[in-house]
Amino acid sequence: DHDDHGDHDDHDDHGDHGHVPYSSLPSAEDYPGTLLGDPETGDATLVISLLEGDTHLTDDTQPYLLVSPRTPYNRVPLADMALSATIDRDGEELATFDLEQTLDDEYDLHYGAETGLADTELEPGDTVTITVESPPQVSRHRGYETAFLEMPAVEVAVPEEVPE
Repeated sequence: DHDDHGDHDDHDDHGDHGHVPYSSLPSAEDYPGTLLGDPETGDATLVISLLEGDTHLTDDTQPYLLVSPRTPYNRVPLADMALSATIDRDGEELATFDLEQTLDDEYDLHYGAETGLADTELEPGDTVTITVESPPQVSRHRGYETAFLEMPAVEVAVPEEVPE
């Protein structure tokens, strides 16, 4: 009996009344730019993409490094993390910089930075290492008591085709 819904006869658009709705991020392939990878660390997947310099997220023509942490199966965003990125070329560290948490209407919750912040242009073959400085601040409940607490750094390589 759904008397509390007034005169709504069609309930198809209401979903399942027994569950709280949650946000689901786009799949890795749905992000623009060059997908550098979607490695797993701990209990999370990190979608890592390099966006063209003319995105609304940058002040100039530098590429934007976007990292979208999420649960691997339902793509639930992981908020309130501290992430950093390190760029290596031929085994030499060129730059390390923090990624800023951003809530954006186009790319949803993600962490990012202009790669130019480190005065380093990414080149094919460069390695980008994403380090979790502090884990996401998620509610600890049954099944999640230890989730996301140990998240080793992940590495991805810049492919031969880099956005100009």
